[in-house]
Amino acid sequence: MHDERVALVANALVPLRSADQAVEHIARLWKEAQDKFLAIGRYLVEAKRRFPKAYEREVVDRLPFGRQVAYQLATVARAVDAGTFQSGEMPRTYSAAYLLTTLANEELAQARQKGLVHPDVRRREIEAFKKALERERQEMLGRRALLLRQQEALKAKVGRLSEALEQAIAELKYVEKELES
Repeated sequence: MHDERVALVANALVPLRSADQAVEHIARLWKEAQDKFLAIGRYLVEAKRRFPKAYEREVVDRLPFGRQVAYQLATVARAVDAGTFQSGEMPRTYSAAYLLTTLANEELAQARQKGLVHPDVRRREIEAFKKALERERQEMLGRRALLLRQQEALKAKVGRLSEALEQAIAELKYVEKELES
């Protein structure tokens, strides 16, 4: 009961005197929500560790959000606890943080270099970055396919030239033999 009263007081709507005050209150509540998402993720990780057989049925299925959200929250918590994000750089939304956890280490390093690993990053910015990475990958695959075709053509040419060389050597030997006789 005490916790409920504390929460009611902490979340009570205060008459706003300025836009700055509104931003201050909203930002504080958002930061608290971010901390709660991380705590929820940690609880999910711990519940799975403690109750592996019952986790899906007795924990996840009874939560007020779906399996995908549970998975994302737990993944973010594991990444934070593993040190993937430095303090102060974790995105404020779990969905943006989760997207960053899907990057390979070198891709995350690129995201950091491009300034995409910070609290205010938007999910759409990370999605655009991932799409750009995929385009680069596809271009590289296209270039690789082109190089592989070129390699095959050159091998075939070398094969034809080798056969022609062998034939020319055989003819030369025949002519030299004829000249000796």
